[in-house]
Amino acid sequence: MELEQCSKAPRTGDTLVVWRLDRLGCSLPDLVQIVAALERSGISFESLSEKIKTERAAGKLVFHVSTALAEFERSLIPEPTHAGRAAACARGRSGGRKPKLGEKQVRKIKSLLRDPDIQMADVAAALWSVHTTLYKHVGEQRQHCLMDTGD
Repeated sequence: MELEQCSKAPRTGDTLVVWRLDRLGCSLPDLVQIVAALERSGISFESLSEKIKTERAAGKLVFHVSTALAEFERSLIPEPTHAGRAAACARGRSGGRKPKLGEKQVRKIKSLLRDPDIQMADVAAALWSVHTTLYKHVGEQRQHCLMDTGD
């Protein structure tokens, strides 16, 4: 919304100034597209943090080279990530956090919650856990238990 207003205000020969490049566009393709649209309208662009001014050919070159390098760097990031995941998988590891509750604890909780008089809060306090962790593991069973008892 602000960008639309900002892009309508300048006239040919004006310069649109931003503090940083990321304040103008959400992604590199957006940024390049916005700056190109400004150039077609005869409006130059300046980023104060990166010290880029597109009013001259050298500034345009710096802008396009820096965006191309950033795009290239982003394209390289997934490669080591995928390689790291594949290596971890080969070692038998999966991503994400380790579960807070072990299988034995989950079985114990399920057996406790079969009793309709035992509250989820009591079980959580006894295990030094939070309700969300319990519901994640046994919430569906507790709903079934409540349905079975008529509560």
